Amino acid sequence: DASLLPAGPFVSIEAGSDFHALRSDGTLASFDGTGYTPEAAPAGPYRDIATRSRVVCGVRTTGEGICWGDFLHEIQSW
Repeated sequence: DASLLPAGPFVSIEAGSDFHALRSDGTLASFDGTGYTPEAAPAGPYRDIATRSRVVCGVRTTGEGICWGDFLHEIQSW
């Protein structure tokens, strides 16, 4: 159902167990296509994202790397 999808446009979409889409303004939209919204991303903006299973990693426009998700006990950044 297209009404469950977040608004774009997107510059990239990553698919794991959920979908994470990067907009051109650096914001992220996370969704699974059923109306469920996964854990919200830490504040961006982002220039790149990657996902694996239920963990998402992003590179902020400052160059800082950060990962979050169900299998991490806390947000990890470097």
